[in-house]
Amino acid sequence: MSYIFPGIEFIAALIGTWYAHKLSRTHEKLFLGLLWLTFAVELVQPLLYDIARIEIPWLYTTFTIFSFLFYFYWYHTVLRTKLAKRYVWIVAICYLALTLWIEYHKALYGGKGYAFVFASIGILSMACWHFYELLRAEWVLVVKHRLEFWVSTALLLFYIGILPLMLLSEYLGVEDLGYFIILVSLIIIMYGCYSIGFIWMKNK
Repeated sequence: MSYIFPGIEFIAALIGTWYAHKLSRTHEKLFLGLLWLTFAVELVQPLLYDIARIEIPWLYTTFTIFSFLFYFYWYHTVLRTKLAKRYVWIVAICYLALTLWIEYHKALYGGKGYAFVFASIGILSMACWHFYELLRAEWVLVVKHRLEFWVSTALLLFYIGILPLMLLSEYLGVEDLGYFIILVSLIIIMYGCYSIGFIWMKNK
């Protein structure tokens, strides 16, 4: 089961690489790089454990911070108004401050994921803001051919699903298997949207 996630990520990264000739903007190329990096991180940990029983507990934590910061960069790039870009900066700075605060007071907060929840809400709000801007754009009728639309769709669907799962699973009685099935479904939806975005992109 530990190889299901990197398998899904590999397929999306492979599709993105196949259609990489369509990518002309810096943030689009970097996004493809993020997919390959995600695949590598998700693959390294189970491989090391299966081969040498080595665990790297800080790997996922560090990569989670990096990936949130990347998505903040992504939205700072694709959002078009100064107010939206300033909002992204504020959320990013608050996220880093909250992460450092929780890390410094780890004994008090433990692994409750406050920073993850804050960043997830930030991503959701940026995705909604992005959709608002897309709906007001002159090229709204061809929006399905833009990668940024599918990235926002993927993030919106994933974090709408993952936040209640994280916050309410204990109260909803979601067991380990049920949690895993829901998580796999959300991952498939997210990377499926990424794949559609690469396939449907128009050549620049």
